Amino acid sequence: MNINLYGIHAAKASPGVTPSVQMDAALRKYESVRPSSAEQVNTDTVTISSEGSQKRDAARITRSMIDEIERSEQAYARRVEDIRARVQNNTYRVPSGDVADAILRRACGAGW
Repeated sequence: MNINLYGIHAAKASPGVTPSVQMDAALRKYESVRPSSAEQVNTDTVTISSEGSQKRDAARITRSMIDEIERSEQAYARRVEDIRARVQNNTYRVPSGDVADAILRRACGAGW
């Protein structure tokens, strides 16, 4: 009989030792070398440096800004297309006060 528990090898039984006695001895030895549930089992840990953390945060912020720019560009493109369609349909109307303000701003060279 071969039992391989944490490197425990039980070869041929000794004269007068039954396999169950041999198994009990192997299990007792296994229990003595097995880590208890309270003990920390071999674990790996990863620590991110502050520089790595800053790079991760910068990448996250950059991605957020790019997404916002893309959304803004899409909204702008939709608005331009809407205005273009209304001009072509002759339904685009600009309030006369807005036109007058724009003329005066250009003429005076100042922003109001």
